[in-house]
Amino acid sequence: MILHKFPLKFPGLAMLLFERINPTKFIFLVLVTTSLTVQAGWNLDLPSSSIEFISIKNNQILESHSFQKISGNITSEGLVNVIIDLDSVDTKIPIRNERMRNLFFETKLFPSATFSAQIPATDLNFETEHFRIADVNGRLKLHGMEVDLKSRLIILNNDKTLRVITNYPILIPTEDFNLTAGVAKLQKIAGLDAISSIVPVILDLVFVESID
Repeated sequence: MILHKFPLKFPGLAMLLFERINPTKFIFLVLVTTSLTVQAGWNLDLPSSSIEFISIKNNQILESHSFQKISGNITSEGLVNVIIDLDSVDTKIPIRNERMRNLFFETKLFPSATFSAQIPATDLNFETEHFRIADVNGRLKLHGMEVDLKSRLIILNNDKTLRVITNYPILIPTEDFNLTAGVAKLQKIAGLDAISSIVPVILDLVFVESID
């Protein structure tokens, strides 16, 4: 990294180094330094990111909920890893937050959910384009279960940040994660006729570039 910075700030010193170093070795050092600078990953920017899910009550009432604590990263190879703190669920109603934690997610047993996916590296290498749409195969670990998911994501590149947005909601069947009993408990305690067993999830995640 030192050699890489010298030509910008100290051109005379750079020439002196070049004269004292075998040209072949110098070129090799430049190539190595350049490769290190482009091998960047991205870390999740929590204040700019959100994960929302929709509950549908009595087949007609839609309510949006979110999580206040999420973390994650994307590696230079395109491996995505996002961790959701389920205790941070926010339904905007304190008693409902408690019911979601205890009756639905059962956070004492399953405190977090993890989403992992592989974005093709070519979809992260932007040149003249500002956004791309990628079909991504992912895997969600939730409530002791692991299920493969497919989603279409919009990936926007802007000043060393990546913004990843679901092109349309990811539909999560509660039965795939042994959550149907939790849905029944919520329905009973809230006195509802029905709660949908399909949960739409919307991602809007911002990742800031970092050097691996």
